[in-house]
Amino acid sequence: MTVPVGADFEHGAKLSTKDLHPDVYLSEQIKEFLAGIGESADEILSRPLTVAPVVDDSHPLPSYFISSSHNTYLLSHQLWGSASAVAYTHVIKRHGRCVEIDAWDSPNGPKVTHGFTLTDRTTFRDVCEAILAPVKDNHSHWPILISLECHASHETQVEMVKIMKEVFGSKLVDSALEGIGEDRKVTPRDLNGRIVMIVEWHSPKSVDDADTSSSSSSEDDDKPGLLSRLTGRKEKQPPRPPICPELSELGLYANSIKVHGDFTSQDFSSAPINRLFNISESAILKLLPHSLTKLVKHGAQHLCRVYPKGTRVGSANLDPLKYWRAGSQIAALNWQNYDKGMQLNNAMFDGTNGWVLKPASFLNPDSKGPQEKVSLTIDVVGASNLPRPDDVEPSETFATYLRAELMHSQKTYTWKTKSSKGPAKNGELGMNPMWKEQLKMEYVDEPLMFLRLLVVEDKFGIDEPFGVVCVKMDYLQTGKIVVSAIRSGE
Repeated sequence: MTVPVGADFEHGAKLSTKDLHPDVYLSEQIKEFLAGIGESADEILSRPLTVAPVVDDSHPLPSYFISSSHNTYLLSHQLWGSASAVAYTHVIKRHGRCVEIDAWDSPNGPKVTHGFTLTDRTTFRDVCEAILAPVKDNHSHWPILISLECHASHETQVEMVKIMKEVFGSKLVDSALEGIGEDRKVTPRDLNGRIVMIVEWHSPKSVDDADTSSSSSSEDDDKPGLLSRLTGRKEKQPPRPPICPELSELGLYANSIKVHGDFTSQDFSSAPINRLFNISESAILKLLPHSLTKLVKHGAQHLCRVYPKGTRVGSANLDPLKYWRAGSQIAALNWQNYDKGMQLNNAMFDGTNGWVLKPASFLNPDSKGPQEKVSLTIDVVGASNLPRPDDVEPSETFATYLRAELMHSQKTYTWKTKSSKGPAKNGELGMNPMWKEQLKMEYVDEPLMFLRLLVVEDKFGIDEPFGVVCVKMDYLQTGKIVVSAIRSGE
């Protein structure tokens, strides 16, 4: 998988709009090495780095991990900056299958914006049209979930329902599916490529209780307004209008419940069977690691969406792997920021339609498979046409090495090559370091392991990565394979 990223992708940078799969150049040194072992460069370049398994669509929705976007309309910062409906098309075309809409009142109809901040806005209708654009002609049967955070009045909510029905048409799930009783959870196959709304649900006795709001992301201490975040002082925000019946009826198969504390031990027997628990990163972290087993068991039965804590104003991402391992299906990420969180998300859903079946041990948490010790061996030969880091002039030389990180639940195993030094420019091309080293790691096999390879500039002070590839270990293909990792975005 080749992914262009900005210079500071260790912590995050804007995604490039360039082609994600450019032609791959091999240096003469690499070609000579391949010829020496009887390998064809063309054949190696045609081999896939990863192959995802075919996903069975007949399991209930909680049985899957789902590629998800947070505040999808935002293009940069969480407090100020641009917003665009086009971001929804971008995410869905890249197999994002859960997007988020923040809906508010405006004199010109419902708007989508990040409330109590200086971010731009777009219209609710434009957002709906941008969501439909990649869906209407796509024959994929995997559904799209829309996490709706509604701050709008009753009147505006009714208008939103009207807009969704006009724009989405038959794609919108707005009534019970034929043949699906209330005692059975739906599957992706049942939903058959349609659009499913995640809408707040309240028990009848708590409709007027503001503390039971099931906001999908913006809530009190988790996501305060601009003044609170800039000054540290709490500002009181107006209570949200209750969800109107017309909008509530759309939350048939993802009734959203905002939870606090140990929700795995709370009684939700009066809630609909198809419910989704929305919980902030801060709140779920308080349950880890001591409630990990309970969370995994809960996640085998119910959907859970984890959204970023409110202090991530620069759009830095949470670690989705931590919450996938806790059984959560949806880890909401800022796609405009290609940091480690988005690298893991790309690796998880690479080669899929944005839905990945959970491992067997997550579907049946009480069953335990054998724990086998395995070894990983990777021969690291070299790199070709490395781009010049931003702090290096074309006439200069610089040193670089490759660092490997194997993300295991017990620890992150790390390894690196020695540094190789060379000129920043090789004619019209970049640097061609040769390492010729072997990486070896031993660990206990388990699901949800990821391997990240980073090309790092070896410099005085803090070494800076400037190229990356991240893969899910059970997708990784064995054999002699070229891994391409580039920096782009100039």
